[in-house]
Amino acid sequence: MINVNKVFRPLFQSTNRYNVLKGGAGAGKSRAIAQYIVWRLNDRSNFTVLALHKYAVKIKDTVFTEINTAIREAGLSELFTSTVSPYC
Repeated sequence: MINVNKVFRPLFQSTNRYNVLKGGAGAGKSRAIAQYIVWRLNDRSNFTVLALHKYAVKIKDTVFTEINTAIREAGLSELFTSTVSPYC
């Protein structure tokens, strides 16, 4: 079971095609969305993710790392293969 910040729990019940998370620095937006992505990837075989960052060079240090952390914390490491490739 994933420990999701209660503020962002409605995201996991959303049926919207697009969701916008708001909050200040350190609010947990990145963690919540990474948990949501892992949950959806594990739940649905036809779920596609496009991860963007204002600065492409930061994707490895932010988005990639956060998703891998969410996979590990959910105890799903054996179900996912994570590879490093060019990000842009």
